[in-house]
Amino acid sequence: MSEIYEAAKAEFLAVRQQIIQSLADDKITFAELWDALVLLYKAGVTIVEKFPGAGPEKRQAVIDAVMECWREDLKPMDFPYMPDVLVDPAIESVLPKMVGWGVDTLVALYNGQGWPEIPNDAA
Repeated sequence: MSEIYEAAKAEFLAVRQQIIQSLADDKITFAELWDALVLLYKAGVTIVEKFPGAGPEKRQAVIDAVMECWREDLKPMDFPYMPDVLVDPAIESVLPKMVGWGVDTLVALYNGQGWPEIPNDAA
């Protein structure tokens, strides 16, 4: 697996762990969902910054990595009250579009106001 995939996987597994903790009582609150979305957003910025290249190639690489992470790590999870036969095909269809939209939105936003500094965890 690529280094980029491994970075994406680590970020998304952190989100997954937060969701699992939120579901420990068999329910999820709006605050817990919001925290997971914020963590997902931060993970997205971190991941996009790590990808080489620019433009459409970088955008597609991000989509591919997220979809690989979905298929390998998140799709096998079972969520209560969510039938896989309905949810999985919907996610397979919608997730690439959402990720592409997210990348486009981040690029447009930060190109307009400047890119934030991402802390280097290795330091």
